[in-house]
Amino acid sequence: EAMTKSIGTDTGDNTLWIPGMLEIWDYLKNNKIFNYYIEEAHKGLEWITGSTNRVCYNDEALTDYRSGYYILKAQKQYITSEKPALLSFDEASQNNNSYQHNWLSKKVVCNSARTSRGPWRLTALFDRKGLAFSKNFTAFWLKTENNNIEQNLFHKLIAAILNSPVANAYMFDHNLDKHNRIEVFRRIPLPDFSQMDLTDFENTYNSLVSNLSEPVQDKNVVNALLLKIDALILAAYDLPPRLEKKLLDIFWGYQRPVPVEFTGYYPEGYASYTPLADFISESFKMSRGDKILTRYNPVKDPIISEILEWSRLADE
Repeated sequence: EAMTKSIGTDTGDNTLWIPGMLEIWDYLKNNKIFNYYIEEAHKGLEWITGSTNRVCYNDEALTDYRSGYYILKAQKQYITSEKPALLSFDEASQNNNSYQHNWLSKKVVCNSARTSRGPWRLTALFDRKGLAFSKNFTAFWLKTENNNIEQNLFHKLIAAILNSPVANAYMFDHNLDKHNRIEVFRRIPLPDFSQMDLTDFENTYNSLVSNLSEPVQDKNVVNALLLKIDALILAAYDLPPRLEKKLLDIFWGYQRPVPVEFTGYYPEGYASYTPLADFISESFKMSRGDKILTRYNPVKDPIISEILEWSRLADE
């Protein structure tokens, strides 16, 4: 299958098709897109070149400073364990009006520049504390009146979708720039929220965030929770199994931006079109040959054993 490359204009229409991915986006073309729920989207604070004291890492109380993040040493999905700094809101040092946005309100925040050249591009988190962020981040203030989902839960859901394989693959496939363009963010297709068990999602999300605090205590638990959230979201996209498998296969061998090893969804060489939700289910795990053998109990009845032995000898 040939790769086609289509370069658009500066308006954000740049696309770079990965082999086979166009079929996925075509299947999702009637889904609502992220823009439907965006009230505002802006990059963070930007200061005049050469301005001093734009960020302070001390705990002292300073005028015209607010708690937030200038940059993260290690960008990870869902949370950051790094201590916030103090960002300058001094009007005279600002390069634009980004400091005037409603930073004190809750929002979803994502990295402005890609995290890698591979398919994992996005590290989103839900900021419920009203922190400020520099231009190294893009913030999304969400519309909440056009859905029936509780506000905090809706922010968690959007953060998880941006961290999911669909959103990362879309950015990987459509964004030629090293920066994650807001125009491309807006076009990311969303799943059908009505097809999700939102209580199960929120419980899983909360458990994941609590277990992601570094140092991670149980890496297996974190991996299982990441897989479950992705599976819940993927199931709501309702991709045909073949397309879901094709989507997930592009992540094979690439480290996900999380503090545990996560380099793929299926074992290397796994060819079956098994939806992720089925693949991680207990019923599927117990149906594997190695699990069936662990449940096999040898016959211990002496009469039946003798009959089986006679049968074996008669066949020789």
